[in-house]
Amino acid sequence: LIADLEARLGPSGVRRAQRDQHAWRHAIPCGMPLLTGHSCSYACKYCYIQDWYPFIQPTPSELSGEEVLLSLLYNPHWVPSRDFIILGDVCDPFHPNLESRTMEYIRAVAPLGSPIQFSTKSEINVKLAQQLSQWSLQYHCPINALVTITTIRNVQDVEPTAPPVEARSEE
Repeated sequence: LIADLEARLGPSGVRRAQRDQHAWRHAIPCGMPLLTGHSCSYACKYCYIQDWYPFIQPTPSELSGEEVLLSLLYNPHWVPSRDFIILGDVCDPFHPNLESRTMEYIRAVAPLGSPIQFSTKSEINVKLAQQLSQWSLQYHCPINALVTITTIRNVQDVEPTAPPVEARSEE
């Protein structure tokens, strides 16, 4: 798989994959973070990402799905099909600005069969849920969605610009 990806990506794509943090970083206790973007505009009062990024509109990560897959495969600290892949530790992976890149990355890594877990406050519509389910079944890749609701009564105080709780809990 690595040789095939290297041939398809060419020298510049290979260099990008080798230099990316996914090629060398260690997993955290819940899995290997897969960064689909940077920052978040939801500005939740309890969020720790403000230590690294301002609460602004998030921007997608630069690597393509195939480049991030190759980067992960280069990583000696991560074992495909055994170790978890996590999304949502420094951004909401399903923020509207990141949804497309997130789906590209999940599609790229799903064939490895590693369990995938994501946390989000964004709405996961039926079409997205069906696509995730299809990939999970097709690639025997467990996909675990963690839709965060910390409070209902005080949501405006705690999560001032996050999507409404009702949108997160539909269907």
